[in-house]
Amino acid sequence: FDFLKDMRRGDALTLSAYSMGAHSGTHIDAPMHFVRDGAPIDQVPLEPLMGPARVIDIPDAVQSINADELNRHEWRGTQRVLFRTRSSLRGWMKSPTFHRDFAYVAPDAAQLLADAGVKLVGVDYISAEQFGAPAPMTHRILLGRGIPIVEGLALETVRPGDYDLIVLPIKVGGHEGAPARAVLRRR
Repeated sequence: FDFLKDMRRGDALTLSAYSMGAHSGTHIDAPMHFVRDGAPIDQVPLEPLMGPARVIDIPDAVQSINADELNRHEWRGTQRVLFRTRSSLRGWMKSPTFHRDFAYVAPDAAQLLADAGVKLVGVDYISAEQFGAPAPMTHRILLGRGIPIVEGLALETVRPGDYDLIVLPIKVGGHEGAPARAVLRRR
């Protein structure tokens, strides 16, 4: 952030500017991010971004949320699945250090979620994909089915369970993603 005008310095108003990437902090990936001719963020329907969601607590020892790990939890019949992982437990979203061993959604779990008709998938670190994956299959599977991915969720104080979710991106035309504000209300 930069203050262009600041009343503390005697200006008549306070006015700031900031510069950030589309995938900074909590953000939504649109299909355009990994799907050729995929929809940009301003064309992602709002319906998947609002409604019932389940927060699933993934144990700290788990790095790969694969199909076996996914099936250890109650997720079927859930429209929106949010994973609370080691990233929340360790406070990594607030850390200035990039942690390569964050928990990620494996392609086989992404396929299960997509095949089950899940409308949205969310994670508590800056990517749902394994760091250094040779191909971004998790993103391609979910975004290829039009399923938005919310990354960088602040779930440190959120307990597992059912919630109402509203997560709205900044509306910027023609881009592959955008920062967003996510709100959970316990059901």
